Amino acid sequence: MFCSANNPGFIGKNPELRKFLLNKETMYIDPRINIYAYLTTSTLSRQSGITSAITDGRIKLFSEISFAPFGFIMTLDSFPPDDRLVDISYFARYEFNYFDIFYLKLPILPVNYYMPGDFRTRDEIMNAYKENTAQFGELV
Repeated sequence: MFCSANNPGFIGKNPELRKFLLNKETMYIDPRINIYAYLTTSTLSRQSGITSAITDGRIKLFSEISFAPFGFIMTLDSFPPDDRLVDISYFARYEFNYFDIFYLKLPILPVNYYMPGDFRTRDEIMNAYKENTAQFGELV
């Protein structure tokens, strides 16, 4: 899914990921890559290629796919955009046909805005808009 969300050169720049995807016997993923999951009840979906953000003094480089009820974020050698996300990267260590039941406690996060990694509620978005327009005025 993340290969389709990113540009065509993405997989060429990540040969270990290509190896993992094309060989079902491979039981590891490049340690620079982490996959996170969350649940959403939002009627909105979003998909983004590699995005960068700096929050809390930390650089975050990630890609996101969200379509209810699931959302997934792939980070590249960086922190996730939200600390509530659950790291599921360890799934790559299981054999291709391995079967088990996993109980994951995934957070339910809102998707109310097009920006990837933005999990604010509608009220939080509107409050930020009001604060910004009060400080900087309306944008034309």
